[in-house]
Amino acid sequence: MSYLISGLFVILITSILIGITFLIVFRNKNQAAQGVQSLAAQKGWRYEKVNEAHANGYRLRGRDWTYEAIKGTSLIISNTASLDSAQVSQWSTTVLNFTPGILLIGPKQFNVDLGGIGAVVNQAMLTLMIGDAADDALGIEESLIGHMALHERYMIWTNQEEKARDLLTTRVENALIQYPGKIPPVVKFNKDGLVVKVFSKILDKPEEIAGVIAIGEAFLL
Repeated sequence: MSYLISGLFVILITSILIGITFLIVFRNKNQAAQGVQSLAAQKGWRYEKVNEAHANGYRLRGRDWTYEAIKGTSLIISNTASLDSAQVSQWSTTVLNFTPGILLIGPKQFNVDLGGIGAVVNQAMLTLMIGDAADDALGIEESLIGHMALHERYMIWTNQEEKARDLLTTRVENALIQYPGKIPPVVKFNKDGLVVKVFSKILDKPEEIAGVIAIGEAFLL
């Protein structure tokens, strides 16, 4: 009988701990959502809740741009069907374009020479940033345009250096440098428009969300 009572006690304690965990997660999600809505109201942005079959999150809309924070799954059709999980936090606009060519700005990768591993990491990062814009990225090279403070946090790649130099105004550089998040976002600018993106993460701090949007808006001004 004592074993039975002990087992029931363990189950009860475990259930209570699980319940407390769920309550904390739910409370944190509510606080994050309220923070985003408050930010949108202060800035005059439109807030849209996204709750679809395979995606949930929210969108913010400003003049000529959209910011999305979406978690979802997409069906991959291959020899066997599977669900691919995805998270995205990104600002985008199509009212500007960079053509021909491409401008990429991403987090600085510190070179650690371990038998060429640093170069491999940089190439992998560049490939991830280019994505489906390979045709626009022909001849792309790392560029040292911009001020030293910018290069302390970012790396810049382009195949149209003069055009890219004109775009890196003081306002744009300051927005990039002042981004408050630990890992800076990626900027991709080509014929399809301008995207400021944080890979594989849903931003929940209002200051980080505002920082991404500030970078995008700096290009528009």
